[in-house]
Amino acid sequence: MSTQTIERIETMDDAIKLANEINRMDAALKQKKELLKSFVQANGKVVETDKEIWGFNPTVSWSFNAESLKRFCEGLVVDGINPWNHLSISAAELKKLGYGEQALKRYATRKDSRKFGSKVKK
Repeated sequence: MSTQTIERIETMDDAIKLANEINRMDAALKQKKELLKSFVQANGKVVETDKEIWGFNPTVSWSFNAESLKRFCEGLVVDGINPWNHLSISAAELKKLGYGEQALKRYATRKDSRKFGSKVKK
């Protein structure tokens, strides 16, 4: 597989070729990361380059159930903090709740944004 460097897009055909190349590169990158991840898992060592350290880095997140979230918010109020200024519902959660756009408009302001990327054709 040869890789041509496209520096300029002049036609739709050029754009399609570039999009296909990006897909191939993304797939190759994902495969290479999995190989490196398997190596680190098997050997228990991080891989250190001159610029980066590859390995498993700790991440922290917090999970609340309904009751603990309520208690947390009550604690915020006691501390003089309005919890409603800090809580939000993700788009995925709103979708799970099944509220349509008309219902949401009564409570929230719609925010449209654009994210560049690809999606599978339907």
